Amino acid sequence: EIGRLDDAPLHPVKTTHAVLVTVDFEACVDFYTAVIGLSPQLGGRGKRFCVLAGGLGTPCLALFRESEGLAPGFHHVALSAWSVEDLVASRAALQDAGIPLEAEPNHPARYALCVNDPDGFRIQLFADRSSPAIYWDGEETAAAVYLV
Repeated sequence: EIGRLDDAPLHPVKTTHAVLVTVDFEACVDFYTAVIGLSPQLGGRGKRFCVLAGGLGTPCLALFRESEGLAPGFHHVALSAWSVEDLVASRAALQDAGIPLEAEPNHPARYALCVNDPDGFRIQLFADRSSPAIYWDGEETAAAVYLV
């Protein structure tokens, strides 16, 4: 049975993936495929990002090249939400609780709320409106990093 903590401002369903921004993109793609055993699902070694999946075939890690506006390191961990409507209600609950939004990506494919945990790590809760995959290759990196 899937549960939720109704008193919390946010209601994730599950953790879906992490996003890393890399200095040596090709070496990282090689490491996560040859050593860790993940498989490229979208993008790739010669692209600006690579979405990787484990044995179940579901994306679990996205690598992005370092670029202007994207500093190297951990970018965010993503958790799926119940729905866009639930996130809209969560936005109001966050505001009422005095918890600031770090970002609020609002795209035709996905709506998300991003907050920082006490250590400053970015946490993204998202709900898809359509398949983000149709947007990834055409988006600027600043938007694409929130669509994977």
